[in-house]
Amino acid sequence: MAKGFWKKAFGPLGMKQTDVDGDEYYDEMDEEMEDYDDYDEPADELDEPSYEEPSFSRRRSKVISMPETRGESSQMKMIIFRPTSYDETQGVIDNLKSRKPIIVNLDEIDVAVAQRILDFISGAVYALGGDIKKAARNIFVVAPSNVEVTSNMANAAAKADYDVSDMI
Repeated sequence: MAKGFWKKAFGPLGMKQTDVDGDEYYDEMDEEMEDYDDYDEPADELDEPSYEEPSFSRRRSKVISMPETRGESSQMKMIIFRPTSYDETQGVIDNLKSRKPIIVNLDEIDVAVAQRILDFISGAVYALGGDIKKAARNIFVVAPSNVEVTSNMANAAAKADYDVSDMI
């Protein structure tokens, strides 16, 4: 009955049944596979893995201690900057981005240009989170965020016994 059904269903489509007997082919494959069924996996010699799974904890600190090196590389360098034009101001900002403190001396430059330079440096200091302090007339200390600038000038002026001759 099965042959008649397929003949009626696929006959009008031009499909004919072939004489290849697939069952014999699969029977042979089953016999060959029986030979492989006897294979046993070798037992693991080690009961425990040879490595430990890393353990992760949310409470672990993200701060990494940096080893300190002795010598010239560990010393902080301060740069003294005496501009002659506004175009040289970019160098101050580059050093500030490199986290180096700078002393800016604006004594020998025109007042209008000095004002532009100071405005530019002040904006960069604010953007980078640094600090700028006036050290003397037309001399400023520009410090990056990793350097703290403190002044004791207010304390010295408050002392009545402060005298320049004591320092000499």
